[in-house]
Amino acid sequence: MGREGKMQLYPRQLSDEQAERFGVPPGWWALTDDGQPVLGPYPSRESTLIGIAAHGTAEPKPEVSAQPGRSAPRTDEPSSGS
Repeated sequence: MGREGKMQLYPRQLSDEQAERFGVPPGWWALTDDGQPVLGPYPSRESTLIGIAAHGTAEPKPEVSAQPGRSAPRTDEPSSGS
């Protein structure tokens, strides 16, 4: 693990087969030290590096994104609306 107990993120392109194994779309992803995709997909390695720089390090329990370049919404937060 990285400094202060936080995981570092690394850019990696996931093939169709790799993406299917993780249940995510193929493309460039920010992966944790243990290889879990947490941010993405991005269109290029450069975009992934920018996303990693903007996000910083991964939280201890990262979640896979549903939208390109964004973290998945947390399910433990109350939703707005009725």
